[in-house]
Amino acid sequence: MRKVKFILPLLLCVVFCGCQSYSEIEDDLLVGGIAVDKAENEKYKVTAEIVGMGSGSESQSLQSQLLSSEGKTVFSALQDINSSTSKELFLSQASVLAISEEVAQEGLINIIDLIVRDDQQRITNDVVVAKGCRAAELFTPCENGEPIRSFEIKQMLENQSENVSITPEVNVYELINIVGSSGAAAVLPAISLEQKEEPSLKVYGTAVFKNDKLEQFLDEADSKVMTILQGETKRGIISEEIKTDTEEYMTAEIFKCNTKIDHKEENGEITMKINIKMDVGVNELTTKEDIMTDEGRKKLAGKLENRIKEDARRLIEKMQKESGADIFGFGERIYKENPKLWEKVKDENYFEKLKTDIKVKVNIRSTGFINKSPSSKDFRLKEEKS
Repeated sequence: MRKVKFILPLLLCVVFCGCQSYSEIEDDLLVGGIAVDKAENEKYKVTAEIVGMGSGSESQSLQSQLLSSEGKTVFSALQDINSSTSKELFLSQASVLAISEEVAQEGLINIIDLIVRDDQQRITNDVVVAKGCRAAELFTPCENGEPIRSFEIKQMLENQSENVSITPEVNVYELINIVGSSGAAAVLPAISLEQKEEPSLKVYGTAVFKNDKLEQFLDEADSKVMTILQGETKRGIISEEIKTDTEEYMTAEIFKCNTKIDHKEENGEITMKINIKMDVGVNELTTKEDIMTDEGRKKLAGKLENRIKEDARRLIEKMQKESGADIFGFGERIYKENPKLWEKVKDENYFEKLKTDIKVKVNIRSTGFINKSPSSKDFRLKEEKS
């Protein structure tokens, strides 16, 4: 029943929306998602996931149907799908636009141009890159997954953005603004298929673009660091070793993360001043030492601070050396805060020349019900008085 409730608002929007090309809902095919792949002869292959209700005993469940066609442009491929069916594609409620690696490597401008110009397209679609598979494969139904794969992708992105912070959720209008900026590089969630008993969807990490072309992928670990530096981290976890030789470690849950970035110019060099403040709670602790005293907390917080600082420094240097893609938007910040300075320093290699000064402050807000690990010699749970 939850799946039926999920689609109901979309159906109501179709019925009551006021648009010039209004038609009865039974004359339309409701599109949940669009996938764009490359075909032979420089053509695009476009696949639309059609959302429908089951019939007979399955009338309370959703069903999907995949319709595909090829064309020299994405729009012509969509029109060819329309011409091959008795109903018209209704695109304004599509929730996901999936793009293959091959298409992303060639560039996003043509795809973006179509969406901006077509009044049936919505610019709030989530955009993803299919890693290691064709984009259409992300919509292939499976027994244990959601019946509408585009809705499943949408839910996955919302969940990881709010609770895990692996990679930011990016809509079409956000992508347009970033691609049009000379002071930031676009990033998109990368979705892959895990080949187990049957294929299952997985957020792999982040697809990094330079201008509008796919440059590289970041794995989950680097993507988490990226969201911290972007100020997009809402929740998540951090694991840190306490003692390497005895494999003692701790895991902390992020309650709050605030990243503030300023810049300063000195002797012709620009330094990005990055201040990260984070509130965490200890979720797991395997060390035998009592590190939850005031001194112990300070020591543990220091370890987390060093870990975050080192990871941030390493990722910035990696992006400067490997691709020069400013996924942190440093250039955009300089432009907004000091347009005259930006006019002086902006060029294709500005990001590679930037210096960084990173400061991290971690506040351990809670340790759960206990202050020591059960592996401690003097560990005891206090009895509650009735």
